[in-house]
Order: sequence, then C-alpha cells, then structure tokens
Amino acid sequence: MKEIKRGKAELLPHQLEVVSDRETRIRVLQGGYRSGKTWTACASVVDMGFRSNGYPVLVVEPTYKMVKDVFVATMEKFLRTVKIPYRYHKTDHEFLIGKTKKFKVLCRSADQPRSLEGITAGAAVIDEWELCGATALTVAMARVSMGDCQQILLTGTPEGFGECYELILGKHDSKARLWTVSSRNN
Repeated sequence: MKEIKRGKAELLPHQLEVVSDRETRIRVLQGGYRSGKTWTACASVVDMGFRSNGYPVLVVEPTYKMVKDVFVATMEKFLRTVKIPYRYHKTDHEFLIGKTKKFKVLCRSADQPRSLEGITAGAAVIDEWELCGATALTVAMARVSMGDCQQILLTGTPEGFGECYELILGKHDSKARLWTVSSRNN
C-alpha cells in the first residue's frame, strides 16, 4: 500500500508498477475480469493529472453507458478512498479534481470519434481500447500533446489481434510497454 498525503492508495504490486512508470509514453494493461484494471486507471488519472501542468486528462470508454457505469462509478469510489476532493459535472461528463492544484478529467465515448477532436490533453486513459476502433483510438491518442506528462494508458481484456492491436502492439518497433495480469492477481 502506498501512503499518500490524504489517504491510502490501495494498489497491488502490478498496479503500482503501472502507475509508477513515468517514462513509457504508451502503457498497456491487459487482464481478465476483476483484475483491477479500472482501479489502476483511476490511480493513473490522478497521477497523470497532477503532472500535466493544468492540461486535462482525457478518459475514453467505448460507450457513454460505460463512461457512467464503469469509469465514473469507480473514479468516485477511488477519490473518496484516497480523500481527494472532486466535483463531477454530470452534464459535461467532467471531473474537477483537487483543492488548490486542480485538473480536469474529460470523460468521452469512442462511439463518436469526432467528439474527441479539438481536445488538447496532457494525458489519456483509454479503457477497453481494442473495442474502441482504430479511428477513435488514433484520434484520442493524438489529443495528448501538451504538458510535461504526455502519457497514455490503454486498459482492457485481451481481445485478440484486431486493428487496434496491430496499431499499438503489432508493430515490431512498438514503444508501448505491456503488462498482462490475471483475475487472480487482484
């Protein structure tokens, strides 16, 4: 368990390793159901948000239902656990996190890739990345262009070797770092 200023971030060793990697631009965490991927994503959002010099963190889910049911619910639980103040603006699907040093989290859906255009972000988390489609994945990743952090975390279950896999992990010269965990690791 890693001690933080206001609370305790209950992270397992593999989760802490993913969050602590501040060098790799594209981090990929794949694992079975209940392996702690979303909790890791929430911890990463907070870490990257405070390092992104005021630029927002973009969070992308395949659908808006997943934004609400998966990410928002887990993020609120995570923030309450670590006692970080936040506000969630339901209409805009945005978090404002922090007290004195604040950052925004823009929650978006990949089912309309055009809605991702025009965003300037300091970091991104793309959940169930292989289900998002190559166009949405490319557009979302291109939004990460400002600030000191500029990291991307892709999380999801191993879906096979589709177009998104080929785009990120299928390249021989891929600079992405991959962690694979099972449900038993949580």
